Amino acid sequence: MSFSPLAFAKSHFVRPLAWAMMILPALFLFVMIQYSAILFPFWDHVELTLMFERFYNHQLQLADFFQPHNHARPVFYHLIYFFSGILTRWDIRAEYPYMIATIHGGFVLLFLTFKKTLPPTNINLVLAGLAAMFYFSPTGHNNHWWSLMMMMNLAVTFVMAAFLILGRNPMSLKVAAGVVAFVFCSAFSVTNAIILLPIFSVVTLIANDFSSRAKKISAIYFAFFLILIAIYIPGLGPSGSPQGRPSLLEMFNFCALYIGVPLGNLLDFSFISNFDLPTNPRTTGINFVAGIFTGLVCVFLIYKNWCRRASAAFQIAVASICFAFGSALMTAYGRANFDSYGIHNANASRYSVFSNFAIYGALILVALNWPFFRIRTKKILAVSFAFFVLVAASAYRDSFRVYDSSRKFNHLLARVYNANAAKTVEDQYVYPDPLITDSKRATMKNYKFGPYRYE
Repeated sequence: MSFSPLAFAKSHFVRPLAWAMMILPALFLFVMIQYSAILFPFWDHVELTLMFERFYNHQLQLADFFQPHNHARPVFYHLIYFFSGILTRWDIRAEYPYMIATIHGGFVLLFLTFKKTLPPTNINLVLAGLAAMFYFSPTGHNNHWWSLMMMMNLAVTFVMAAFLILGRNPMSLKVAAGVVAFVFCSAFSVTNAIILLPIFSVVTLIANDFSSRAKKISAIYFAFFLILIAIYIPGLGPSGSPQGRPSLLEMFNFCALYIGVPLGNLLDFSFISNFDLPTNPRTTGINFVAGIFTGLVCVFLIYKNWCRRASAAFQIAVASICFAFGSALMTAYGRANFDSYGIHNANASRYSVFSNFAIYGALILVALNWPFFRIRTKKILAVSFAFFVLVAASAYRDSFRVYDSSRKFNHLLARVYNANAAKTVEDQYVYPDPLITDSKRATMKNYKFGPYRYE
């Protein structure tokens, strides 16, 4: 009997399989966070001590919550972790419930976007399951074991909320207001979301054939983009690499790697430890090819669905894809020739939360066009999806070594924050400058917060 994708899509076991594809990765990530969470401050996370010190000295000001951090203004990160720290005397364990709620809540919003904008078919549930395998992927491990990275996860969750609202009616002024509000929230978590408003402006205009209503909504998005820039950019400091502007070739190669990391690392998981930045030719080659492939597939799917461009699903998908590529360009400008790693900086785990958006957009477009694919194409896609799930499952298995190395690093930090707050040979792992490590550790012990809250 020949394989029938139609019969497969209607079979009774497909829905449980699709739900398993969503639930198991979510459960895996939940367990790995419990196992590998860093419970002591290090590197950028240490800088929160200044806010607590100012609070205890009655010097804290509202402007402190808007202070830049690596060319971003993570206001919500500052607010949530500051008040959590005040309530618990900065018990970092208390930060992870916010992390888990943010990450898992973001996927719920993505799933609801699939459900609201696409027909309730089995194949669309499977595509949502594939999205979950990328969303919870260990490729983004850096955003899982370090609570500082809630700023990245918050940004993603706010973008998902914007997409969900957009799915109600892209031509509604009330919807546009809600989208703008969530984009502002995302931008005040991580800078990347700034580019979403001009993306929404252009997509709305083109997808709705420059209608008068589309022009009005497009103008609203662009006007608020200018307002956001005026509020956000002043005082951020210089951007870009200290080596000067990267070349066009460096930018292209960086962007290809950046977009390819989510798919490439699920096909061939390359991370060895929690701080590993893969630079080997095999990983770079796979990610580069995966990035080019993802880009070509996105262009093809946009072309195939152009006749459905007025639909909310199409506009969300295109905005999602443009957001991924826009994030790649923004990051390439500052990182493509930043240091000796050069374009290999694109292989970093933390960036996958934004490059994933190209995958989400492509999956939505596949769902839109599924009824119109030929039977042969559906067979190829069904077999490809099954093969990918099996290979991705092995990547989840292999990722345990990364989470285990994070757990060991947590043990190292426990030695640095010793009871006497004495200097150690491992101080460099807390902050590049050991003098700052010593100063921050002494501050925590003096005010009895963080690792010294029980004294």
